[in-house]
Amino acid sequence: MPDRVLHTKLDGTGLFLFEVAGQNHYQPAILRSEPTNPHDGNAIAVEISGLKVGHLDRHTGAKLTNQCKRLGFDRIEATCKAKLAGYRSHGDQAAKVNVMLD
Repeated sequence: MPDRVLHTKLDGTGLFLFEVAGQNHYQPAILRSEPTNPHDGNAIAVEISGLKVGHLDRHTGAKLTNQCKRLGFDRIEATCKAKLAGYRSHGDQAAKVNVMLD
């Protein structure tokens, strides 16, 4: 007999008070050029599970974009491993998540 699974959405209070054990997690990330980014034409977005979680710093984005163009390509779309590390400082209401790329 197959498992019976409850599929639902949990709505919390917005305080994110539940900690998760094993706070280091590796998963694939996508680095994607954003040539139409209004703040930086060399911007490279970092996406994890289809969500944009940030950008590479300006220096790294420009360096990778220039290398890509020297090789005859217009844009970058690359994959790499990402490490998500969560923590909460003493007294903080919300957890913070650091994203490190390999």
